[in-house]
Amino acid sequence: MGIEWHYSRTELAAKILSLYEVGLSQALTLFAPIHMGKTEFVLVDFIPKATQCGYIPVYVNLSENSVDPVLSLLDAVHVALNESSWWRRTTQKFAYARAPLHDRNAMSVLREALNTLVARHDRVLLCLDEAQHLAAKSEFKVLVFFLRTFLEQHRERLKVMYTGSSRDGLQKLFNDRKAPLFKSSSQIDLPQLGSGFVDHMRQCYKQATTHDFSLQDGLIAFGAVNYVPREFRSLLDSMIVSGSHDIIQEVSTRRR
Repeated sequence: MGIEWHYSRTELAAKILSLYEVGLSQALTLFAPIHMGKTEFVLVDFIPKATQCGYIPVYVNLSENSVDPVLSLLDAVHVALNESSWWRRTTQKFAYARAPLHDRNAMSVLREALNTLVARHDRVLLCLDEAQHLAAKSEFKVLVFFLRTFLEQHRERLKVMYTGSSRDGLQKLFNDRKAPLFKSSSQIDLPQLGSGFVDHMRQCYKQATTHDFSLQDGLIAFGAVNYVPREFRSLLDSMIVSGSHDIIQEVSTRRR
C-alpha cells in the first residue's frame, strides 16, 4: 500500500457543504492563491464528500481551454450525464462537444444537456474551477449571462462552487455592477494549512525514508516557503532524492 501524501480536509468539505444544505447560498466562491491546494481540495475532498451526500458533480477547470469554455463545460456535463467517473474527464476531453455539434450552436447544445441533467437529478453540484477566466474575454459574457439565468431557474436543484486564484479576476466577475454575475455568489477563503498538514507530511516522509524531523522544524520550513503546500512537498521530495535529513538546511539552501 502506497503512502497517502494527500492531507485530507473532510471536515472543511462538510462545513462548506452545510452552507448549501441550510439554504444560506446557492453559489459559493472559494478563493486561494495559486499552488495553495485549492484544486486538490475540490477534487479529492469536496467533490467526494458532495457525492456521498447525494450530489451529482460536474467539474470543469476553465483554465484548461481559454479559447472556448463552452466546450469544456459541455464535456463535463456529458460525463455527468453518462454517469462516468468525473476524474476520467481528461481522457474524454471534448469528445462529446465536437461530435454532435455540426452546424448547431454550442450554447444550444449546452442548454439541452444541462436541462437533461437537472431533469434527471435533483441535486447537481456544478464546480467551475478557475472561474475568473470567464471574465477574461468579452465574448465569454454570453456564457456567463446564460449561467446566471440557468442558475436562477434551477436554484432548487443546482448548486454552484466557483473557485479562483485571482482576486482581481473574481472581483471583475462578481463585483462589477455591470457584470452578469454581479453579487450572485458568497466568497470564502480556503483556510491556510498549518501544523496538521506539516505533521501529516512529516509522517509521510518518515514512512518513505525511516528518518524524521521535528514538528517545530517542519513549521519553520513551511513558513520559509510561504506556507505553499506544493513547495513544501517539493522540499520533501528533494530531501528524499538527495538523502538529506536536515529540513532546515534544505530550505536554507533553496533560499540562497
